[in-house]
Amino acid sequence: MLKNRWTVICVGLAVSAVFVYLAMRGIDFESVKAAFSNLELWPWLPLGIASYLVSHVIRGLRCRVLVRKHARLSLPTATNIVVVGYGANNVLPARLGELVRAGMLAERAKMPLAQSLGVTFIERVLDGLVMLLFLVVASFTVEVAGWMRELVYVALAVFGLATVVMVVGAVWPNVVIALTRKLTSPLGARWQGKFENLAKHVTDAGACLRDPKDALSLVALSIVVWAFEAGIYVAILPIFGIPMTVQFAVITMCVTGFGILLPSSPGAIGPYHYFASQAMMVHGIAAPTALAYATLVHLSWFIPITIWGAAVMLWYGVELSSVAQLSQRTDEVATPAAAPVPPGA
Repeated sequence: MLKNRWTVICVGLAVSAVFVYLAMRGIDFESVKAAFSNLELWPWLPLGIASYLVSHVIRGLRCRVLVRKHARLSLPTATNIVVVGYGANNVLPARLGELVRAGMLAERAKMPLAQSLGVTFIERVLDGLVMLLFLVVASFTVEVAGWMRELVYVALAVFGLATVVMVVGAVWPNVVIALTRKLTSPLGARWQGKFENLAKHVTDAGACLRDPKDALSLVALSIVVWAFEAGIYVAILPIFGIPMTVQFAVITMCVTGFGILLPSSPGAIGPYHYFASQAMMVHGIAAPTALAYATLVHLSWFIPITIWGAAVMLWYGVELSSVAQLSQRTDEVATPAAAPVPPGA
């Protein structure tokens, strides 16, 4: 297991190194320095950061909706769980913060880890679908590069398949459980039972999607999440004297969002800067200014969310090592939850 973890870390660092090189290749750093020399931070930077932080509160509200069939989380707790995942992603490579988030959600909501991972999967699918929607709508109003259209096709294939998996597991859980039981029957009763419990926990994560009202609420909340997240991209445009064009900002956000799905170093250093700057350059922004813009946007969300996430981990006593061990315990995944649903967390 340790060997596999180091492999993931090394691959992530290698990916980051490649994208750092690509982002900085041919850049005139004196021009980058000049782009940073005359910034108008007030009031745009505080507004952008505030918009980004509000998006996490809405993510917390979405998390509450996702788990309310099984647990009742307060909004502050649900928001902090979400923030822990993002904060941990900023200090752990290869997006391993998702495991930290799932471990904390499992602990606070008293649900099996497999179900918690299923909830995280649903959130990521919803995020991907909304980013696709935003990118397609924005591309109707402004010209986009050919590689961006290809990115849309790839994302559509990936998230289309993920959506099918999500819907099948949520709407037809008995079919999934029965199929799992049939496929694992040669393994013997013990392992068959474990895999059957695993299938049950994973499909339980989508219980809220079986209620049309809850499903629509989740879609609406996901749209609001990304509308507020776009705020940081819009607000930082005038800091560099770039016209405040919402479509450009939204396209940059979505392209970057898909780009940083690649395993990389903590905080997506490298892929983030490359994809954000490339998206800005498509819209006629000079390469040094585009890289400076990408760097400031990155710092504007990286620093606040890392501090917030660290504070939450200290407050709740979450340790990265203990959560990582929890994520590797297959008995926690396969064993049904024995604890009752708490009245609040």
